[in-house]
Amino acid sequence: SAAVVLDVLLLLLLPAVLYAGLVAGGTRSRLAVAGTALSFVSMLGAGYLLALDVVVRSAAAQPARATAVAVVAGFENSGVVTGLTVLYLAGHVAGFILLGIALIRSRAVPAWAGAALCAFPIAELLGEAAGIKPLAAAGFALLAVAFGACARALVQRQADGRALTMPPAAEHVRV
Repeated sequence: SAAVVLDVLLLLLLPAVLYAGLVAGGTRSRLAVAGTALSFVSMLGAGYLLALDVVVRSAAAQPARATAVAVVAGFENSGVVTGLTVLYLAGHVAGFILLGIALIRSRAVPAWAGAALCAFPIAELLGEAAGIKPLAAAGFALLAVAFGACARALVQRQADGRALTMPPAAEHVRV
């Protein structure tokens, strides 16, 4: 189904967050480290949340409607899913905002790209919560724009012979 295919595509956000963190300063900026870590770790939990689409798809194919509904409701209302949802939402908002600020401070991308990353989780979550699909879509467009700017910065650095490398872990981190 389309939802499952889109879920797989959403998993591409994991490496995109790591690359954005690298552009924002890698291990040289505490802000970049914090934003990247919060965004990345909270998105790992999203994999569990995306399983709902698979559960719903499988339940819809079952002949016993009441049992299928009970299985889906059991998954949705489990303490694990509730806990992961809270952690995902908190990490999602805080992580992407911190990462956006780190991008702005790094000057590795235009400031509007960092601002777009800061605005993404707010627009996306408000749009989803309020049922305003164009606002949620605008949030994802902001994410695409911000990550596009990060990708351009990475490609430009490669072309200039200034490939991004990670400094040793013991190197001093600045805020």
